[in-house]
Amino acid sequence: VIARALAKESPIILADEPTGNLDSATSKEIIALLREVSKDKLLIVVTHNFEQVEEYATRHIRIFDGAVESDHSLSQPAVSEPSPPKISARKQKNTRKNLKNGFLLGRTIFTAKPRLSFFLCMLMIIGILGVFGVTALCGGAIGEFFQPYYMFDHIDGRVVLTTQSGEVISDDTLQSLAEKYGAESYLHYDALLDSSWQEGFSIYYDGYDHYEMINSVYGKDYGNPSVGTYPKEKNEVLLRLPISYQPVFGKDTLLMDTVENGMMTWKVTGVSYYYDNNLTPECLFTEEGFRTATAVHYLLNGSSFNSQLTLYDPETGNQTVQNFYSMVPSFDIPADKVYIDESYFRNFASYSSNYEVKLTLYAHYFQYNYNNYGEKPKEIVFRKTLTEENITSDSAYADPIRSIVISDDILVEMAETALKNSYRQASLFFANDKEAHRAAEALRDEGYIAVPSDTQYTPDPFDLVASMFAFIFMGLLWMISIFFLAFFIHLCSVRALGAFKGDMAIMRSMGIPVQVIRIGMYVRMLFSLIPAFLCLSLSSVLIYTSPKFNQFFVYLYAWQYALIVLGMLLLTLWITRRQVRKLFGESVKKSLKGGNAQ
Repeated sequence: VIARALAKESPIILADEPTGNLDSATSKEIIALLREVSKDKLLIVVTHNFEQVEEYATRHIRIFDGAVESDHSLSQPAVSEPSPPKISARKQKNTRKNLKNGFLLGRTIFTAKPRLSFFLCMLMIIGILGVFGVTALCGGAIGEFFQPYYMFDHIDGRVVLTTQSGEVISDDTLQSLAEKYGAESYLHYDALLDSSWQEGFSIYYDGYDHYEMINSVYGKDYGNPSVGTYPKEKNEVLLRLPISYQPVFGKDTLLMDTVENGMMTWKVTGVSYYYDNNLTPECLFTEEGFRTATAVHYLLNGSSFNSQLTLYDPETGNQTVQNFYSMVPSFDIPADKVYIDESYFRNFASYSSNYEVKLTLYAHYFQYNYNNYGEKPKEIVFRKTLTEENITSDSAYADPIRSIVISDDILVEMAETALKNSYRQASLFFANDKEAHRAAEALRDEGYIAVPSDTQYTPDPFDLVASMFAFIFMGLLWMISIFFLAFFIHLCSVRALGAFKGDMAIMRSMGIPVQVIRIGMYVRMLFSLIPAFLCLSLSSVLIYTSPKFNQFFVYLYAWQYALIVLGMLLLTLWITRRQVRKLFGESVKKSLKGGNAQ
């Protein structure tokens, strides 16, 4: 009878002799229960034994022979409440009990309806994978907005320096500065360390040329390569690439053994794959190979280049000058040989049987001339005299257009001759950025321009606006997608809510505390998230370790996964809160009717 009265959720409860025909122990339990109920409702108890309720009563009305004999309003209970510490301890005990019972109830609800629980689990899986997919697809543009704008490519401990006057720094001066300020190493011609100087490798596969910007480095250790070995010769390289390149270069054996950088072909000895596709790919040279790559870029890719071949007869003094449209460096020919187009070589050879050939190369460099202070570009001329014996005609080495193919040693010699007279920048390498800042400050005091590589600059307004537009667009797309997923999950879960109305009403009519039922509802929803979190973990591993999918989804870090998990938890709590409010917003009678109707 008491359970039915409580289940109706009425604001006023009339109890006529609630302890009638009960033993004293049970009577105390009933009175204690009614005391708890009176905290939220008006409770009127009719009893012939006032002593039973005396310690809890706040108003005492005595009726005798159908008339009110006395009416006393009590501001405090007749018997004082227990001391606050005991109330606190009792509340803590009740809270722990409610949590325990709520957890057990939630687990029971989850397992009692397997089909519905499976539906909720699938709903949560769809939601969390949707949030994951949208974050991974939009994360590139969003993350790029927060990337710092470094003046130079940031290498931990790197300091870039030049002179105030714009003079060229000599190798001796650079070595002296490195020893004086405790640099671990130095690099004079450091252009390839900065992406603004780099030329992407040309990788040929599937019938197309694929260009990828790759940082040029040397002296790094990536551990054991995924396939192959580290380079040992100047014409060898190791590539450090995202796992998405595995189908191109191979998993167990190298499928592609050469790549092109500008006009040179390099032999690939190994590849080291990684999963974090936010990182820039790298090409590891030997120290001598790095010098060659610098020479190729400086003279061929970053210059306006003109080649002339001069045939000179010492006996007569006659000479013939022929311009060539291109020059191709090669590792395959000796340093004292030059290959020219066969038809032109025969034309030159017909002039005289006793001759020498002068190869005159003019490099007019208009770009990457650091700290020129408005001076006109200088003309760098390198001359090498070649005799008939070290000139070879071989059309296999010649381009379809008029070309000269020379040794890479000649190219490096030419580049260093030009760089010694023009290149004004160098890099010192320290243990870390903290040491780099300390050394840079000391170098500036000595009169040098010294900049740590982590120094940032204000980008061009157009680039900043474009980056901000991409950030806002992708951010809005991300938010819209998240709201759509939240609405979808809420809508589907609300459709399934009717199956619980009857169960909740029965629990309430049985006298199960409301707090326990609420906790049970939250626990049930949290149980449905466990498969979603497991699915997220497995999916992320599958996507980022799969060469097929790695290139399409931006790699997410631990803090981003934490945000996804936290977001799903908050979304689940929000949905459950709305469900609980709707369930307890109806009377038990209405809920039972609705439940039975369904």
